[in-house]
Amino acid sequence: MRSIYARLAARTAATIAGTLFALISYVSFANEGLDHADLPWPPVSREIENVIVHSKPQQETKQQEDLDNQAQRLERRAKLHPKVEQALGDRFARIGVVDEEKDGRFKNKRRLVFFSHAKNATVEAIMEGDKVLEVKTTPADQYQPEITDEETAEATEIARKYFIRKGFGRARGLEGFGILAYKPTGNGFYSMRVIYVSFHENSDSPPELAAWVDLTRQKVIKMRREPR
Repeated sequence: MRSIYARLAARTAATIAGTLFALISYVSFANEGLDHADLPWPPVSREIENVIVHSKPQQETKQQEDLDNQAQRLERRAKLHPKVEQALGDRFARIGVVDEEKDGRFKNKRRLVFFSHAKNATVEAIMEGDKVLEVKTTPADQYQPEITDEETAEATEIARKYFIRKGFGRARGLEGFGILAYKPTGNGFYSMRVIYVSFHENSDSPPELAAWVDLTRQKVIKMRREPR
């Protein structure tokens, strides 16, 4: 499971790195007063040939909508399976859908990844088409996938209300950001779904307030007021 996420992360990092390199090169030509009228946009290195722009923002939006619709359909089918329903409980987040890969070839199998807040565990449903082949459950302290936007929003709201109750009214107007929290020792994973939430005046400003929110129990377990 980790190897799948590692490969996806590596591909994404390589793409971002290539684009940043090309953009820096483009800006460098401009700053040096060189003629760069022949350079295309998006910018690419002069040594790269046969570059194809595979998508545009509208296409990416449409592709993401198609993926979301597909994931929702698969989730509906998966939840009809008794083992999936039992493993998820009544509170969970769908993390994503991953194509199964073996020996460099994709098969007609997909892995639906969830985190169950009700059962405090990572749940994976291996599907082929609409059929559930296998259901795997991993305790939270052994593995947790990355958080979703919905989980971040829930944790931020819990933390904001907590700070307001504690007299930090300024939290009403601050912007909240969240990441999956890890323990400083051991394998890193908490035994609950813990999200670290920080509040800032804006995305470029340092944090003013921070909280560790346990989504399993929907409560703040630790807070900190940052020095200003």
